[in-house]
Amino acid sequence: MFVIEAIKSDVDTNIQHKINQKTKPLGALGQLESLALQIARVQYSGDKQSLSTPLQITKPTMLVFAADHGIAAYGVSIAPSEVTTQMVHNFVQGGAAINVFCRQVGFELEIIDCGILQPLTGQENVIDQRLGAGTKAMHLAAAMPLEKVVQGFEFARQLVARHVDAGCNLIALGEMGIGNTSAATAVMSAMLNIDVEQCVGRGTGIDDATLVIKTKLINQALDLHQHELVSPEAILAHVGGFEIVQMTGAILAAAEQKILVVIDGFIATAAALVAVKLSP
Repeated sequence: MFVIEAIKSDVDTNIQHKINQKTKPLGALGQLESLALQIARVQYSGDKQSLSTPLQITKPTMLVFAADHGIAAYGVSIAPSEVTTQMVHNFVQGGAAINVFCRQVGFELEIIDCGILQPLTGQENVIDQRLGAGTKAMHLAAAMPLEKVVQGFEFARQLVARHVDAGCNLIALGEMGIGNTSAATAVMSAMLNIDVEQCVGRGTGIDDATLVIKTKLINQALDLHQHELVSPEAILAHVGGFEIVQMTGAILAAAEQKILVVIDGFIATAAALVAVKLSP
């Protein structure tokens, strides 16, 4: 579905030379230098860049994908699914931590409703890319049909294309969805074929008893679908989430467009894992 070319490395020597020519001891900036090389390599791989073109990050945009999860109704979180809608409302009003970060570093913020239970009506700042009103409880049924994964990828592709057309060359990914660490845990376990116990965590701070329930239900979900988890797309369909699907699609779409992606957090990293498996 996505046509992704490998990033060019034939200009690495030229890039490194430019970095080394700055007034500083060689390698003095540590990881910032390898990051600069990576960023330059990506940008010089774009069709519009040449080695004589000054590089810059333009219109960086934070995309926050929101959705609900059926498993949240079964005691895996400290909060009910209604909190997803409340938090999205807080994003819109500018009162969340992500709003502060975006204001401080100059990122635009866009919120995407991928499928929260209670959609916000009349909110111009929320993009409607709903795949449903929350997934099904993955320990009882597939989270979504495979067709929703395909549709979610296409939604994400159109979203990224719109921002690229507006001059954006860097996206960052965020998410909101009560229960989505359960889905991300299941995705990680299935993708890497390692035990749930090595992947699961306390999410927003659950106690020991709730962690036991969460671990049990994720294991139950993976056991239920074990014969169906035959591809990254199938894993997303059976144990993923609407926001994880669209984050995966956004990563792939950004790679297709040769723009930078900032990955941070467990759910975004799970989406990145799927994206890398789909297009190494």
